[in-house]
Amino acid sequence: MRVIVDVVTSVTNSIRFIAAMFVLCMLGFGLMITAGTSYVAPKAADSIERMSDKAIEAAQIEARNAQMSQEGWGYSNEPIPTDSTVPVDPYPGQFGEDNGGWAE
Repeated sequence: MRVIVDVVTSVTNSIRFIAAMFVLCMLGFGLMITAGTSYVAPKAADSIERMSDKAIEAAQIEARNAQMSQEGWGYSNEPIPTDSTVPVDPYPGQFGEDNGGWAE
């Protein structure tokens, strides 16, 4: 009879130990997830906010450049040709080559 009680006690203790380990693992996992989200989420939100601010600023600059180019100020919206066989001067005539200034 003593042997049966020892076996039942041993099995019960093993089941209790396994259940306790499962609960501790779940608590540890929950703590890890909570700490991770409380640390990572604000950093990710800040990063996204900075990127959206930069995108808004770039869009405003692009709109301003487009408006100025329509009025004859600033740069045009047309891209500079990048043909490697033909040298491209992005500012033609700036240093007087075309109007008989410094080049002569």
